[in-house]
Amino acid sequence: MFSLLRSACMNCHRFRMSRVEVGKAVAKLRLLDAGAVVEAGDLDAMLPKVKAKRAAAPSPAAGEEEALDPGRDEEGGGDDEEEESEDAYLRRVDDFVEKCLAGARARGRACRRRITVEEDELRRAVNDFTRRLQAKNKCENCGAHSPKYRKDGYVKIFQKPLPKKLAAQNEARKFGVKKHEEILARMRRDKPARRADSDRSDMDDDGEELPEEDGDEEVEVGAPGEDPPSEKQTLMTPMHVKGILQLLWEKEGKALDQLFGRFLPSGKRSASSAEMFFVDVVPVTPTRFRPASVMGDKVFENPKTVQLTAILNCCERLRELQASAKAKEEPEAAAAGPGTPNAAPKKPALASIVDAWIQLQSDVNALIDSTRAIPAAKNIEPVPGIRQALEKKEGLFRKHMMGKRVNYAARSVISPDPNIETSEIGVPPVFAVKLTYPEPVTYHNVKELRQAVINGPKVWPGATHVQHEDGEVTALEHLSKESRIALANQLLTPQDFKSGQEAGAGVAVRINKKVLRHLRDGDVVLMNRQPTLHKPSIMAHRVKVLPGEKTIRMHYANCNTYNADFDGDEMNMHLPQNEIARAEAMFIASNDEQYLVPTSGSPLRGLIQDHVVTGVHMTARDTFFTREQYHQVLYGALRPDEDGTGGGRVVTLPPAILKPRKLWT
Repeated sequence: MFSLLRSACMNCHRFRMSRVEVGKAVAKLRLLDAGAVVEAGDLDAMLPKVKAKRAAAPSPAAGEEEALDPGRDEEGGGDDEEEESEDAYLRRVDDFVEKCLAGARARGRACRRRITVEEDELRRAVNDFTRRLQAKNKCENCGAHSPKYRKDGYVKIFQKPLPKKLAAQNEARKFGVKKHEEILARMRRDKPARRADSDRSDMDDDGEELPEEDGDEEVEVGAPGEDPPSEKQTLMTPMHVKGILQLLWEKEGKALDQLFGRFLPSGKRSASSAEMFFVDVVPVTPTRFRPASVMGDKVFENPKTVQLTAILNCCERLRELQASAKAKEEPEAAAAGPGTPNAAPKKPALASIVDAWIQLQSDVNALIDSTRAIPAAKNIEPVPGIRQALEKKEGLFRKHMMGKRVNYAARSVISPDPNIETSEIGVPPVFAVKLTYPEPVTYHNVKELRQAVINGPKVWPGATHVQHEDGEVTALEHLSKESRIALANQLLTPQDFKSGQEAGAGVAVRINKKVLRHLRDGDVVLMNRQPTLHKPSIMAHRVKVLPGEKTIRMHYANCNTYNADFDGDEMNMHLPQNEIARAEAMFIASNDEQYLVPTSGSPLRGLIQDHVVTGVHMTARDTFFTREQYHQVLYGALRPDEDGTGGGRVVTLPPAILKPRKLWT
């Protein structure tokens, strides 16, 4: 809203940018909306044949008019070519856009979702358009100079006075005489509709009188035809700002719809309006969602109730001030006679009304976002707003909707471990004996699964249940070792049952038994660190069960991918439950396959600061390694990517120190 206010001309109520530039920018946004990136680039090269009177150009100097279209003279005609007015040029641009959009619709491109490149180009075009809108100090349509504005936090907007030289130029050309009359007419036009909405019209009535006050009061807007503005800045009331934006929407509605209009289910943009920047009604949640707190014998209101009460009290105070001001005006108006215009509120009453209005704005801001209200006393903690209830770790999403328990999953603190492979994840035994995988029994794995059944649920690697062909599940927890041995010997024995039509046909159903075995080395799990901001935030790792550990152990190379560190971060581990999910995790989601980030293509995995620090310590003059440590370092450096030794022979160097103990450096 503040950007639009800074880009509006206070005389003609258009953008200060020329019609040609605005029309061309809107046409480019329409093309990018449809995904026509190449055509949008061609539109940039489409220039007027002859520079119009106020057409925008990179350099507005008169001597550079020929630079607008360098191929104009070569195409024939030169100075003999007919002039192209602004309207003719904009019609030519619109024809080009309609032709491109028709082609896009014919190819089905306008109906699909935009890809990343198209989104980036559209975002870049919108940012460039809004930046150029605010860069104009003088209106290129009418030539008037408009005042500048500044914000005081998120509560007040002040209008700065024009320099005397620019004010004299506007006065000489009779600019600015109609601007307040048009804004007041806009307010009066809206007045009957507001009066129908109960007593809220009282607030608006006095707001309409604010622009008619003397220009000497700081909270007032100068009236037309007054003396040159003083050095005092003018407080812009919400009604005044709304009137300016509504006039801007009347003149530049097409461009503003392209910027602020939302897409309907039909794929078309809806019309926008200046009402989107203003709040007339505050929604109130039911009392069941803001219960009072009880501590001993005392009852404390819910923070949301406190905020809503403050808004109601401020509205009531504003009504009382306005009613008091009107009661004082009526006798003065009666004494002045019927021919005298109504007197405006006195300055003390006006200042009180504006103060109450500012406080109301602050209270509404505090309800939505407590950081955007007027700061309270130093030792008073502000009441959290709606934004504070949603954001950060204590918010609704991260505290109450994330990190919840699901089946076949584990969650624990992560710890660094440079000794495991980058594609592995170290799992503590407490997780390995709880997470199970239903593995079908075949001739190839029956020996391992028999031993798992014999070990039972408490010895790793073991099993917790056996699922028979008919779906019946036998728990191993309460079976003796002899019973488990008997059950293990029957894993390949078909179950004697027939079902349905197959029983009548004499065809036995052959379904493998399944053993719900413990998690073991080589299994594939999905690791996730929240917040899951991009695709590599969930990657597949191979399991390495580490006896004696209590936390999940991860290699340093995965830190950038997960945006993780080891200061208490927690991660979730999910165990796929069928072979298709295992195959997808192993060949598609494997962390070795997630080297580049999808957004920009830059590398994600690699050395981090910990590797550099370790290298410095390892190469220090006073760092020595025992034989076991020396061989461990050599193995980690020389081992092939595939598991194994490579089948070769490694020739080691002699130790640097022989006595009293052999040490390497």
